[in-house]
Amino acid sequence: MDIVKVQYRSQKTMLYSAREYSYFSAIPLKVGDEIMVPVRDSMGAAVVSKVGVPEAEVADFADKMKIIAERIPAEPVAAPVADPLAE
Repeated sequence: MDIVKVQYRSQKTMLYSAREYSYFSAIPLKVGDEIMVPVRDSMGAAVVSKVGVPEAEVADFADKMKIIAERIPAEPVAAPVADPLAE
């Protein structure tokens, strides 16, 4: 099982946090993949920021890490729409 790091997306601002969180991944992922990950007792949107994380880097808290078991695409962030009345 691979170890990856993700950055959570804020539901309010739709921006990704600077902080990274570690997960085991049972599926192949690559940097930049937007996915849904288990967070506490729900799911949250995140982007994969690092793959192939060494086990030694997470050894102190590996027993608390959750598993990404399936790819659930995150809702895409909508691009701003120009207001036609603003011209």
